[in-house]
Amino acid sequence: MKTTVVVGLISLLVSGCVTIGQAPSLPKGQVLEGSVKYGSYEVPLPDGQWTVIGEYRFQTTHNTTLGDLELAQLKTKKTFEKVITIRTVLNFGIRSGGGWKSSRDCENKDMHYIKKLSNSSKTLECNYVKHLSFIPEEIKKNSTSGQLIGNLSEQGVSVPGNVISSVFIHGNPMNVLLVGVMFNPEADGLSPSPEADWHKTEWNPHNIDNFPERKAYVDKVIAWNQKWAPRYKAAFGR
Repeated sequence: MKTTVVVGLISLLVSGCVTIGQAPSLPKGQVLEGSVKYGSYEVPLPDGQWTVIGEYRFQTTHNTTLGDLELAQLKTKKTFEKVITIRTVLNFGIRSGGGWKSSRDCENKDMHYIKKLSNSSKTLECNYVKHLSFIPEEIKKNSTSGQLIGNLSEQGVSVPGNVISSVFIHGNPMNVLLVGVMFNPEADGLSPSPEADWHKTEWNPHNIDNFPERKAYVDKVIAWNQKWAPRYKAAFGR
């Protein structure tokens, strides 16, 4: 069964997952800076304060528990600048199958930027920048997306129509660390896209060259992704 990290940030296949619901290890509303301890890793956080908005856990058929920890950096009480989702193993089960299946996103050509070093059951390592549209019909298909939207809505935080997502994936046969950071262009003063459809919006990688201001914003996120990639690789290595 396919499991998808928040709003299509990352697609990673595991063997027969079953949702086991929310069981936050960090209380909602807790404010963090610098880094967060999650699973086996001390995960670095971008500069500023981050508020825990929820956690989503699910279990593979080998009884390994995976968790998505969700944190938001708020510009106002109703607007987020960034949202970060961290996925990793929280409880090791019987890993008789060994390893993870390859990530489809690491092979996706519809990205603004992608760097893939490996994508196999033995080693996962890639980072990329992609555009996401929050279309209600698509959110309904993705329970993890609905979980994030629900967590934001509970706190009265609005969700923009489009975000730019910066993703880092690392894995070996025993563990995995996936970090996705969603950047909200509207929080940085860019106007909402008049087109909601992913294919038609100005943010789509096939359209963006015609919109210099949006292209400059994406280029900044790509530069940020390249700068932070070594930090998340080092966090996984530790």
